[in-house]
Amino acid sequence: MKNNFKCVMCNGSLQGNDLNSFVCDTCGRQYPIINNIPILIARHNPALLSIGRYMEDQLTQLNNLKASLSKLDRVNHSDIDVDRMLEGMQGNLYLMEQHCKPISDYLNNQKFKFGDIDWFFSMDPGRSFHYMLRYFYQDWYGTTQFNQVKNVVTDAISTYCDDDETLAVLGSGACGLLYYLANNFTVSYGVDLAIPTLMTAQQFLNDEDITVYLEAAEWKEIHLKAPKKTMGQIKLLASNVMRLPFGDSSISTIVTQYMMDLESNHPYYLTNEIHRVLKPGGIWINFSIPFRVPGDVYELGPIAIDKLPTLFKPFGFELLCSQQQRFKPWNFEAVTGTGDRPDHEVHFYVAKKVSPSKYQKIYMPFIDYFSNKNNELWNCTPVIVEGRTLAVVNKT
Repeated sequence: MKNNFKCVMCNGSLQGNDLNSFVCDTCGRQYPIINNIPILIARHNPALLSIGRYMEDQLTQLNNLKASLSKLDRVNHSDIDVDRMLEGMQGNLYLMEQHCKPISDYLNNQKFKFGDIDWFFSMDPGRSFHYMLRYFYQDWYGTTQFNQVKNVVTDAISTYCDDDETLAVLGSGACGLLYYLANNFTVSYGVDLAIPTLMTAQQFLNDEDITVYLEAAEWKEIHLKAPKKTMGQIKLLASNVMRLPFGDSSISTIVTQYMMDLESNHPYYLTNEIHRVLKPGGIWINFSIPFRVPGDVYELGPIAIDKLPTLFKPFGFELLCSQQQRFKPWNFEAVTGTGDRPDHEVHFYVAKKVSPSKYQKIYMPFIDYFSNKNNELWNCTPVIVEGRTLAVVNKT
C-alpha cells in the first residue's frame, strides 16, 4: 500500500509490511491495518481492546434494562414506545458488532501481553459509537444543517485551493463532508479516533446501506442510503489529530470540523501540527465552536473571531477570510417534532500557510520528548499490584 505515513512514536517512515500492517523503518513498531483502515495510534492494541469491552458493556446494560423493565408494575409509556426503544438499542448494538467484527478477529489472532499501565490506554478512544450515530443522520439524511457546512467549505475550496493533490479532514466522523469534498482532490484522508465509527463509515462508503436508531428521534428507524462512488480516492485512518501520521509538508488542504474547541485538543499544539503537515501555501479550513486560548482567564470566554488573525500570525498562518455563523447540530425535525434544537455559534475561517511557525520549536519538541520516551517514562511509574488500592495524597 503506497503511503505518506510516518510513525507517531519516532517520526520514521512507515512501510507496508503486508496487506495487514505497516512497520516503521526506524524503530520497528508495527501498526495494524484492519478492514483497510490503518490504526496509527501509539498504543493501538489497548485502544482496540476497549472496543470489545465497550460492546460487552453495552450488551450488559441492555440486558439489565430489559430485566428492570420486566419488574416494573407500571411504565409511563406505551408498550409500543418501550418495544421501539429496545429494538432500536438492539439494532444499534448489532450494527456495531457487525462492523467491528474485523477488530474482534484481529484481537483473537494476536498474542500480546499488556503492560502494567496499558489499562490506562484501554479507555475508549474517541467518541463512543452510540454518540457518533447522530452524525450519520446529520451527514447522510440530507439535513439543511449539513448542506450549510458542505456549501461553505466547498466554496472555500473552489476559491482558495490551487493544489488538488491531497486533502485531510480531521474529525471526519461519519465522513459525509469528506465524501463531498473528495471529488476535488486526488487523494482524501478521513482522520478520526472513533474506530468503530470509521469501520461503519467504511462499509457505508462501500455501498452498504445502514439503519440507525436515535433516542433524540424517539428511537424511530432511520434508514440511510449508501452514496455513489466518488471520483477521488478516499482513505480512512485512525489517528490522534495531535500526532498526525503524515510527513512534513505533505498535505495540500486540511479541514477541521469541531476540533479546535475540544478540551483534549490543545489549540496551539493542534495549530502547530496542522502547520507541520501542510505544504507551503497549503490551506486550512475550519468550522467549529469558538475555542478558549490557553493561559487566558477562564471567565473571559472563547476568543473573538476578529482576534484570530493576530493569534495565528506567529504560527505561520495568514487568515484569508472568517465568518461567524449559527449552526444547529443534530436537528431531528425531519423525523420527529419533539426534542431539543441546540443552536451553536461557530467560527468558520480559511487560513494559508505563509511562513514558518515561531512556536514550532517550543511545542513540538515537548510532544516529541514524551512520545519518543513513552515506554521509558511509563516504566518509571509505580506497578499496579492486584488487590491494592491506589490513593492520591495531597501534602501541604
